[in-house]
This record gives sequence, structure tokens and C-alpha cells, in this order.
Amino acid sequence: MKLKQIFFLSVLLLLLCALYVFMGWKERRHAEQALEAGKVFSFEAPAIRELTFHHRDPELIIRGERSAGGLWKITEPNASIAPFQIMWNRVAQHIAALINERSLPADITDLAQYGLEPPVLTLNGTLDSGESFALQLGDIDILERHHYARLNGGNVFLITTEAFFELNRSLLELRHRYLVADREEKIRELEFARIWSGAPAEKEEGEKESGEERTYPEVGEESVLIRVERGTDDAPWKLTSPVDALANYEKVEALSETLQYAVCTEFIDAPENLADYGLDPPKARLSVKDRNSTDWRTLWLGDIDTTPGKEGLFVRVEGEQSIMVADAQLAGLLPRSPLEWRDLRLITRRISDIRKLIYDAPDSRFTLGKDETGRWKLLEPEMDNVNDTAVNAFLQFIKTVAGDAAVDSPDAEQALNNADRTITIEREDDTSSSLALAPHPSDENLWWARQDSGGIIQLTGVGVKMLLCDAETFRSREILRLQKDKVRALTFTLDGQEYRFLQEEGRWKHADLDNTAPLNQSDFDMLLGAISPLQARHILSAAMPEDPAVYGLDAPVFTASITTEDQVISLTIGGISPDNADERFALCSSRPGLFSISQEIMDQLREATRGLRNPV
Repeated sequence: MKLKQIFFLSVLLLLLCALYVFMGWKERRHAEQALEAGKVFSFEAPAIRELTFHHRDPELIIRGERSAGGLWKITEPNASIAPFQIMWNRVAQHIAALINERSLPADITDLAQYGLEPPVLTLNGTLDSGESFALQLGDIDILERHHYARLNGGNVFLITTEAFFELNRSLLELRHRYLVADREEKIRELEFARIWSGAPAEKEEGEKESGEERTYPEVGEESVLIRVERGTDDAPWKLTSPVDALANYEKVEALSETLQYAVCTEFIDAPENLADYGLDPPKARLSVKDRNSTDWRTLWLGDIDTTPGKEGLFVRVEGEQSIMVADAQLAGLLPRSPLEWRDLRLITRRISDIRKLIYDAPDSRFTLGKDETGRWKLLEPEMDNVNDTAVNAFLQFIKTVAGDAAVDSPDAEQALNNADRTITIEREDDTSSSLALAPHPSDENLWWARQDSGGIIQLTGVGVKMLLCDAETFRSREILRLQKDKVRALTFTLDGQEYRFLQEEGRWKHADLDNTAPLNQSDFDMLLGAISPLQARHILSAAMPEDPAVYGLDAPVFTASITTEDQVISLTIGGISPDNADERFALCSSRPGLFSISQEIMDQLREATRGLRNPV
């Protein structure tokens, strides 16, 4: 192809591309012009200064005004109703963007058949310029794709059902239905105080006996103030009143999130008597702030409505006349005592932040840490047969263990400063903290503990027993575990009687080929189940005993020789432990050492062999 032809074709291609782009632009422009031609209004949404909703069913008038700052204020039916700013602005935007989809003939006289006499909804608006409009909305058409509409008494036209939905807003949708001012912002500060509502009708027992009159607070007086705060949305909650301490994150966060996302669906806009709702005086005060707040948003809490199907908590926002009905579960999240929100957990920070835990005690030291895969392991001391389940159980426990009460005592402080049982925590961010445990000087069931936050708590019962551990806690107590389908032969002696069996093709039979008596295969499942897996009650020593006779192992009650595909395992069960009649001594070739096992194993073995006939 010649150069001249190539040039000509290139120019032609460019012209075709330009023509294609032009046609696309022209088509879009025509669509925009058609859309603009169908617009009902020529003003923009911010130009609307007043807006009134006249609803037909139920008959209701809602009126709002927009201030110079752009914020809406409801003036009717009740000036104290807080507006939902987003919804008012949304309605204004859809009014300004309303499209006439199609005009109907001008000679329509029967407006009632279109739901326009009276209209379903009338929107009266006033603009910045002083101009006003009256937009009437009627019924849906027969195809259910449009609604009839009329502007300023003019001709009937059609709008989309989507547009009708956006404009037909109820008072419930136009009002602020939330307990917080801004649901997009997390709460940063929170105050709670119960309010004294009056002395009890009858005297308490102590008053009756002594004859003394008890003094009560003034009606309406607040009790102990509980205050929590956090510096950022993700920071832990801190209790600043009545004490300075870390707060229980789960409890405070549960209330915070409930407040942030709660939606009220019932309102009493003109209550005749606040006392009927437990709000004169209120039962409690709840105040919140987010990061943008300069003033507290205060909620006064009243009675719980127990009406079936309408259960809820009566709430009134400071400065508003209306009463909201919030979810009754809110009441269950409120603190019942001044220190309930104090975090009494031994470890108050996330366990996932910890990379190493070092336990020091007078008679033991061990270290738990994460390996390269992030799994927790016993790092020190080196140990065979580590029970990973025990490691995870200890970590799960120490993560959740909490004290019975907070302690503020110089004696406890001194005891923990000199404690010889400590737990050092090293975290991923290279910070560390030290926990400490010390016994109560006068009560052997009580221990004091220092939290990772520095606070002191009191521990009792299981909480103490689980923490007073040593490295042996993590040693596996499993003596024997068999793959039952890999066992080829089993010879055992029980109470002086010997039994010998073989397993071939998954079925057990007598080792004595002359004995063809059928065997109950489930007896062998029970027999092997009694000794596998076999768990020790106690690991008495890591070495074989020098004198087996001391443990009744020279004349055992049970011996077994178990032949698998790759080894022969022997198990010996001897005498009863003098310290515990429920335990017997045992040896096993699969794991060196002397162990004690449960006496129940012997009962299971005897039960399993009861059905095995024709012993050798």
C-alpha cells in the first residue's frame, strides 16, 4: 500500500471516530434537554425556606422552616419536635428535581378520580425570593408506575412512584428518632446517675427497731455520678468517676452502641403529666458527647412501659417536650452500682496483643509464647509430651478471669509489691506489664491480684486455683493412644486369667486356631476404649520405679501386650494408691514414668471381658 493511501485511510479513520464521539455527545445532550424541559421547578433545593406537608390520611399538618444557617426547625404540630435534618434536605432536593413525566389533557374536570380532590398530599413551599408553590399529589395510576400530580391548580401530570415515595413523608420520618444527635459519630464521653424519687412508703426494719428516722436525699437529687470517656473511637473506655480506673469495655461499649443505633418508633408529643411516665422526677440521667460535641446531650430516663406489644423505656431529651419510647433492653445495660463498670478482669487489654507470658513462682517458672505461625506454645522449660489443649485453656482462663471486688488497701498494696508470684506480659508493641498474686494474710481462701492496668482486685475459688499453677500443668497426661484398626494382636491378663486374640480384616478372633467360637466385636471396642486414650490422674515420676513391689506392680491386676503394625506396647496396672482409693498405679512402655490412673478403668475392663468366652 502506498504512503498516500495510508495517509488517506488514517484521516478517514480519525473523521469517523470524531463523528462517533459527536453523535454520542449530541444524543446525551438531547436527553439532558428533554429532562430539563420536563422539570417542574427551576429553583435549587437550598432556595426552599418553608415547607408544609398536608396529609389526607391521617389528616395531619407538618410545617418546617429553614434558618439562614441551613438547618430546619419544625414549627407544627409541635415546635419542640426535633427535625431529622437529612430527611428534610432530601425532600427539598427531590422537589427541586421533580420531573413531569407526561401531561394529561387540560380539560380534566373530575379531579377526585385522580385522588386530587382532596389530594393525598399537598406540599406548600416558600422560596428565598418570597415566591410560593402548592404541589398536590394524588393516587397511583392503573399501571402502578406513576402518581397523578398538580402544581398551583394547573393541569394534571404524572410523576414516578419513586418521586412520590420521596415526597410522601410522615411525621415519624421527618422527626429525629434517635437518642444521639449524630448516629455517624461514636460516643466519646458518657455520664450516668440515678435520681432519688422519694422515700419508701414504709420504714425499713432497722428504723422500726431503733425508732430513728433515716434521712433521705432531696427528691430529684442525683446519686453517685458514673462517668466514662475515651480519647479515640477505638481507645479503651476509662472510668473517671467515682474512681479513676479502666472501665469494662464490653459493658460500656454495649450501652454506647445501643445508644448510637437505637431508633424510637413511638412518641408522646403532648404529655399531660410527666409523672405518668416516671419522668417527674426522672429515674436517671444519661448524658453523652461525641468528638464534635461541645455540649452534653442529656436523656432523662423514666419508667418501663410493660404494655404487651409496646414494651419500652420512656425517654425525654433535655429541651424537648416530646417523650420517646426506646427499646426496653436499654434499661438492662445501665449500671446497677457505682463500680459495676470498673474492669475487674486480671488482663484488661486484648489477649491478641500479647506475644509472651512469663510466670514466676518460688517453685516454678514457665514461659508461654507465640511461635512463627502465631500459635501459643510452652517455650520454657523444654518438655516432652506438652498438652497444647492445657496451654490454650490456661490462656483462655487468664483472659477472662475477673475479681470479685476491687481492693483499695495499703496492706494489699504492700503484699503485692513484695509478691513472689508474678506474671510478666510482653506485648507486640514492645510494652510490658506485670501482674502479681499474693495471699490474704487472714483468709486462706482469698488472694489479692494486681491487674495489668495497675489496679488491685480480690480473687477467690476457681480463679485462684487456676492461677496457682506450674509448668507441670502443661505436661500431657496421656499415657497411651492407639489406632484401633492398626492393632494386630492383643494379649492381656486380668485378675490372673489370660486372653489372646488376633485382628484380621477388621474382625477379632481367638489366637488359638482350634477355638472357633464366635466373638462379639463390640466387646473389643469397649476393651480398647477403656485403655485408649489412657489418661493419667497424676504423673508421679518421669522414671521407672526402683522397687515395683511398692506400687503393687510386681503382682499386677492387669497386664497387656498390644501388637500394632510397627511396635509392641506393654501396659501394667498395679495396686491401689494409699493416698486415694479411686486411683491405681500404672506403667506403660509407650511413655516412661510412673503414673496413677482412675480405678474406673478396671471396672470398664472387667465389663468388657465379661462377654469374651473360652479364654486360654
